[in-house]
Amino acid sequence: MRGRRRSRRDDGDVGLTIDESTIVACTPADALDTLYDPAAIANWFGIRRSGFRSVLASSYGDLVLTRVHEYWGRDEQVYALSACAGCVRIDAYVTFRAVIRTTALSLPAAGTELWIHAEIEPAPGAAEAAVIIRDIARRGLGHFCMEFDTTPGSPA
Repeated sequence: MRGRRRSRRDDGDVGLTIDESTIVACTPADALDTLYDPAAIANWFGIRRSGFRSVLASSYGDLVLTRVHEYWGRDEQVYALSACAGCVRIDAYVTFRAVIRTTALSLPAAGTELWIHAEIEPAPGAAEAAVIIRDIARRGLGHFCMEFDTTPGSPA
């Protein structure tokens, strides 16, 4: 996790920011061939989609989201989502970025950073939603690393 900011409303509810990322041994084009649209991204992270709803199933519990807005920008290498889980509003982004990574032989090589960013507005249930979202993000990134033969969170 890169970091977490907390913000408070006057009523004491806590909003959270989640940042999870990993670097894999492939180009952004290869990553986008695997995660080619919102349904493929959801499937990769184990999220079930039906109509405007998504179910994030985690060992911490399930989080049911109603998708309010989605944007898939393959050329911009970004997927953006605005959703609600009850009274909890969530804005999330999955981005792909070309990077130079270091191989096991200390040589530079092409890679892709897959970054997940989520902002969870202050509301009752925000902390619980954050736990599930973080778990789903880490599981999906780990799955992605296994596919591209790297260690989660490492520069490969």
